[in-house]
Amino acid sequence: MDSLTHKEKPVVYYGLQSTLSTPALNGFQVRCKRKGELQVTEVEEPPRGYRHATAHLFSQATFSWLTGLLWVGYCSPLEIEDLGQLPEEETTERQLNLFNCIYEKEKNAARNENRRVSLWKCYFKSCWRKFLLGGLFKLLGDFVGFVGPLGIMVILEYVAAIQKPPDNILEGNKDHYPTWSELLSNGYFMGLIVFLSALAQGTLSQSSTHLINVEGIHLKGALQALVYIKALRLCVWSISEHKDEDVSASPEKKDSRPNGSLSPPGNCPSDTKIKGPPGTDMGAITNLMSEDAFNVMSFFWIGHYIWAIPLKICVLMYFLYLKLGWSAIIGAAFCILTMTPLQFLIGKKMSSNSKAITELSDERLRRMNEVLQGIKLLKLYGWECIYGTRIIETRKRELGLLDKDAVYWALLTFLTHASSVLVTLVTFGVYFSMEEGALSPGNVFTGLALFNQLTVPLFIFPITVPVIISAMVSH
Repeated sequence: MDSLTHKEKPVVYYGLQSTLSTPALNGFQVRCKRKGELQVTEVEEPPRGYRHATAHLFSQATFSWLTGLLWVGYCSPLEIEDLGQLPEEETTERQLNLFNCIYEKEKNAARNENRRVSLWKCYFKSCWRKFLLGGLFKLLGDFVGFVGPLGIMVILEYVAAIQKPPDNILEGNKDHYPTWSELLSNGYFMGLIVFLSALAQGTLSQSSTHLINVEGIHLKGALQALVYIKALRLCVWSISEHKDEDVSASPEKKDSRPNGSLSPPGNCPSDTKIKGPPGTDMGAITNLMSEDAFNVMSFFWIGHYIWAIPLKICVLMYFLYLKLGWSAIIGAAFCILTMTPLQFLIGKKMSSNSKAITELSDERLRRMNEVLQGIKLLKLYGWECIYGTRIIETRKRELGLLDKDAVYWALLTFLTHASSVLVTLVTFGVYFSMEEGALSPGNVFTGLALFNQLTVPLFIFPITVPVIISAMVSH
């Protein structure tokens, strides 16, 4: 600005001041130190990415640290640069080192005790702290969730009480303070408690889910990296392209067209057999890194449901017994005895179907790997259609099993929602046939709210069985 004249300086200064009046512009902050001088400093942008560990307690509970990233995604499509850097403690290398250290200790202990290495011990030793904390949050969230259904009765009784004229009116008692029993029987105060309990239940449930999911992802990444490192250390001749089968050098011997018009190439005898070397199957290695690692992760995701669902069902039965008597026990028992065996039967079918899907997936991946590695030979002999037919037929069988799995899920969902309606009808029908007194509105609405909470455990519990079986098979 020294080259400007005295008359031009105010014009340029006020023009710059109006243009750069925002506190930050493209990562730079503009300040006016004194009249006629501007100071431009670079502003450090807050780090993006996964910042859960460094956020404060309120931000961790409400996930407010994600607000900036969500706002960027709202304004424009997210790019990979917007996600930021992954923290060091969340990287696969860090998780692999931690898990490998635990695995080596377990392997040495198993060698000294003359037993097999227990991978389940390694799993739980690697993530037992966060897993236990997630279980505590889930327990607290489930118990806080009972406040809403029980508070409905207090609110309805308060509404019914204020509509009746009081028997005696206390006047002039200015020093009267409400007791805790009177405060808890107040409908407005109970409504506030129900609202806060709903917030607490959502916060605790989300925190539990987040902790367990993150630990499951850590375990999956460590297992995949461990299998990958092991596969890199295997000798080439120890990895076979086929699984316990003799591979014909002429594919026409195994896969023929419907009219049987195919014949082996002229320079390849029809009875020539090449035995693959015994070793690890390529499809099995791929499946270990994808399906089996995912099954172990899914087990940790639903691990707490093994004890949380029976506990929640028992507590719900106790509260229903207090409100509706033996009719609630009879209705719930009828629903459990009729619906639960059907759900377990469907769960067993889903488990066997999932195992068959895994085997077909192994076969498809094995054939794909065989084609990719021998693509030049396939082009040379013109065997593309033959091997393509193999892969398509395997995929069709796999899709058929996937369609069957979708039907099983639909039946399981229908039975779950039908069970909630059935248990409600049976309970109220038995109540009117056994009990002489009439149902109060508070008991009716409380019972309906408790029956509504009974739907989720009845839906999740049969699902846990196939997941546990799949994890045991993958282990």
